[in-house]
Amino acid sequence: MPISQRAIEVHSLIFCPYDDPTTELKNTYDDWLLLPSKKPVIVLPPVRTNFVEVMGMNGTLDTSGILDTSTQVYENKKPTYGMRESSIEFYIPEYKQNVTFESLKRSIASFLHGKNLSVKLASDPNYYYRGRWEVNEAHTDEHWSMITIDYHLEPPAYSVSNPGVDTGTL
Repeated sequence: MPISQRAIEVHSLIFCPYDDPTTELKNTYDDWLLLPSKKPVIVLPPVRTNFVEVMGMNGTLDTSGILDTSTQVYENKKPTYGMRESSIEFYIPEYKQNVTFESLKRSIASFLHGKNLSVKLASDPNYYYRGRWEVNEAHTDEHWSMITIDYHLEPPAYSVSNPGVDTGTL
């Protein structure tokens, strides 16, 4: 079954400056013709937990929210989160005129590798995520060229309408 142009566009990533989600710098499909191997997903951040074994106590003592000083009531303490870390794999079609795999890889790496950027999913453009990006792997075989991009993003999903403010949205 052929993939529609709209489905491809909806599954692209839109890169923006770190502190400005309204200025779109690059789109994985429009600028590089990258096709995701599956629908791109920004993973949820892991919950940071800390459980302490206490002699004479059944179970463990959960001290996970102990650093939250906004409330004295333990049940109301907010969890803390680690970084969102995962990768997204893209196919690189061979039909872009006058662009070799190596030159496209260099272009993507020059833009992304080691940089702090914001990203929006084209399928969810009202939220963006901030963090560091890496080109992990780029390779070709007899049928496809592929590139894998890793991300290490801050825990919050920021609202484009309220940039830079952590509203507690995951």
